[in-house]
Amino acid sequence: MDENMPLLREFLNKMLLVTSTIHASLSRALKLEVGQRFEDFHRPDQPSPCLLRLLKYHPQPIDERGPPQAPHIDLGSLTILFTKQPGLQVLPKGVQEWSFVESKSGHAIVNIGDSMSVMTNGLFQSCLHRVSPLPDQCMQTRYSMAYLQRAEARTPLTGVEGPDIPVIDKSNEVLTSGEWVNRKFGMLRAETHVNDEEWILTGRTSSLPA
Repeated sequence: MDENMPLLREFLNKMLLVTSTIHASLSRALKLEVGQRFEDFHRPDQPSPCLLRLLKYHPQPIDERGPPQAPHIDLGSLTILFTKQPGLQVLPKGVQEWSFVESKSGHAIVNIGDSMSVMTNGLFQSCLHRVSPLPDQCMQTRYSMAYLQRAEARTPLTGVEGPDIPVIDKSNEVLTSGEWVNRKFGMLRAETHVNDEEWILTGRTSSLPA
């Protein structure tokens, strides 16, 4: 690990540049003022619970083929995913069938997470997704690298103010980004497969059985 730290630092600096560019573009499109712009809550010099994660999925026996993880929604702001292997599926809101996301060499897959949905009062929708083997196949060994960007730890997760941001009832509990992360990790550690039920981990207020 130590010998690769310069490479990791270079990669993380590039991720900061990429996510800052995305936030600035979205803020500009929504006509957000200084203090309400997305990049104001993702400053690189402030503590935040961001993660860089290497994911490995082990091969499945033929009699156990199927999605190896529960469908879920990312809890943070942006997820930048790198993989050369197929398997990622998404289920957009209002759609009944899962769709595979094509992996392209030299490209990243970008997901919006729960935090951005909350900060736009639902204007942006975090996407339900999972990893699944290709049709009529079992899961092969699969690797991916994900940069999980989250807002600064003290950021209150509530809607920003802007002309295009929907106005909603703000009587619900307001968590900080750090509290939000801790709450969802508690859900992820909970038993999600009981009584032969299938579960969806939403990370909002509860775990909802599918």
